Amino acid sequence: SLGSFRLKNANVDFPDSTYIFRAKRFRNRNGSLAGNILKRFNVILDYRRALITLKKNSHFKDEFGYNKSGIELAHNGFRAVKEKDNNISNSYGMNPDSEAVNGTKIVINTRFKISLKPAYVIVELRDNSPAQRVGLKLNDILLNINGKPTYQFSLQKLIQMFYGDSGKRIKISVEREGKILTFIFQLEDLF
Repeated sequence: SLGSFRLKNANVDFPDSTYIFRAKRFRNRNGSLAGNILKRFNVILDYRRALITLKKNSHFKDEFGYNKSGIELAHNGFRAVKEKDNNISNSYGMNPDSEAVNGTKIVINTRFKISLKPAYVIVELRDNSPAQRVGLKLNDILLNINGKPTYQFSLQKLIQMFYGDSGKRIKISVEREGKILTFIFQLEDLF
């Protein structure tokens, strides 16, 4: 419960004391509110009176979801990605079908471009989770999820895929030590 509000099956976290060392110094602290709670309210902050008012909004009765894969991701810099450039359709330089001069042929192909795209890495893996059981490991770099390149998604959208229905099949390709590996697992209900 949160004041007079009753939330059913709310997600909660019981962090290790080392993670909340500084927060424990505040004597009247009862805990933290995360986005999955706060999105259910319009929050009004009254700084002068040091008062927070919560008013239920249209998300109040939404079901609580949680990560059913066991994977926690983080943004990990950028990767160079070769993409087809649909804006340019021809090659410049020598004709690819032409004869080589002195055994050398130069073709500049502009049908492709190299772009920097976000990279996502596994930073936590819950013990005995579906992802861990199939062999995924910490520091694996996600390349594809369900047949689509991960750089097409924001970090939030990728994480949301792990909140799907129990039994949903997830196919992930990762890079590990220079090798591309593919894993398939199903999301599982923890409760």
